[in-house]
Amino acid sequence: MSGRSTYLLVVDGSSRDLPALLGVAGVLARRIGSSVRRVPLDRVPREDSLDAVVDLARRPEVLISILPTSAAGGGQAPNVLGYARHVAKPVLFVPPGSAPWTGPERVLVPFDGRLERAAAAEAALRSMGVPGTALALVEVIDARRVPRYWDDPHYEYEARATELRARFGSAVGRTMLVRGDAVAERLGAMLGTGDYDMVVVVWSQNIEPGRARVTRAILASSPVPLLLVPSTWTGRRRPEQARSPSAAAA
Repeated sequence: MSGRSTYLLVVDGSSRDLPALLGVAGVLARRIGSSVRRVPLDRVPREDSLDAVVDLARRPEVLISILPTSAAGGGQAPNVLGYARHVAKPVLFVPPGSAPWTGPERVLVPFDGRLERAAAAEAALRSMGVPGTALALVEVIDARRVPRYWDDPHYEYEARATELRARFGSAVGRTMLVRGDAVAERLGAMLGTGDYDMVVVVWSQNIEPGRARVTRAILASSPVPLLLVPSTWTGRRRPEQARSPSAAAA
């Protein structure tokens, strides 16, 4: 890491969020041997909050940003997906008032069957010190988009699972064949069982109308921390575009 010290960036918007955020950040910092820096948004002018925090998160010494999921509701905190859209590295969202967190030991990783997305999740978790044995990869297939040449979809899924297991071993769980609108509901039910302490979503960072619906739903309802990982993430931090979010939207 070029001899530069690294840190986790904690962005908090209210005193209610702070205990959970600092608890999660402390666990991760001890695990990966990093430090923690906090940015209280009440000290940042509201009209500049998104630009200012994104600029901080883009610094190469920042490993991961940690934000409260409550920021999705507005207030002084920037819209969390608007923030994550402009940061080409993993962002961890923590539910307010969540139970004490001992670290990501049982991680749910839903993905759409593309191996590069599973690899992006694996790279992000490796940088957090999460062993592969802690992962539960669940392939989510939208039944409306099954290729017509699949005469027997369930056979094809088994063949796909064999390919996944060859790469990711015992981390591969099961394949869910669901209608697109039911994906978030099914994943929410899995997270509600208490079997997982973190969920990882690999996404394209596209928040245009009609996009990122599953991501938004999980963000709004997950009882455990959610790690959003750009689909292009390889674990190697690279220089990012210098344009601010407000300039990009102009």
